[in-house]
Amino acid sequence: MKTNFIPSLVCLLFLTFSCGKSEKDNEDQNKPETNPVELTIEHKYLLNDTFKIFYSKDINTPIDGSTEMTTQVIGTDGFQKTTFVLPIGDYPKVIRLDVGNNQDAESIEIKGIQITHGDAIIDNSDWITTTNWSPNTSLVVDTKSPNIYKIVPVDGKKGPVFMSNIVVNEKLDKYFRGK
Repeated sequence: MKTNFIPSLVCLLFLTFSCGKSEKDNEDQNKPETNPVELTIEHKYLLNDTFKIFYSKDINTPIDGSTEMTTQVIGTDGFQKTTFVLPIGDYPKVIRLDVGNNQDAESIEIKGIQITHGDAIIDNSDWITTTNWSPNTSLVVDTKSPNIYKIVPVDGKKGPVFMSNIVVNEKLDKYFRGK
């Protein structure tokens, strides 16, 4: 009798706890999203200008301009933070960051780019130990200071852009998988 009781008790406890966990997981999945994804760039930029981000919600789909955010930047000789707050429920997998379109711009200094979702830091490129963003040909890195980029024209026009590289894209894909 004792030998039947112990396995029965173990099965009962297993079913009780596993069912409770499943219900809790279902409750978590049904909760509405309340935290937006935020991209913050800390930079030194001397001119008034417009910064933009474009993003794709699918890692295999190219950025087509359908998801775009724009913000005005006031030039300053000190570091400032510019934050893009994505609509709740938008989960980017690839990001393009346009750091100005002012043709008089000569340089930009980057201190860091951070992507967060609520309290979670998805990527923190600090330009000292980690740089997970790739500049386009309009941004030429200063050999003495790798966080300073000279802005140069390409085909007669300046268009400085940073693209999230494969490291950021994989972090985003992993973090937002299933959302």
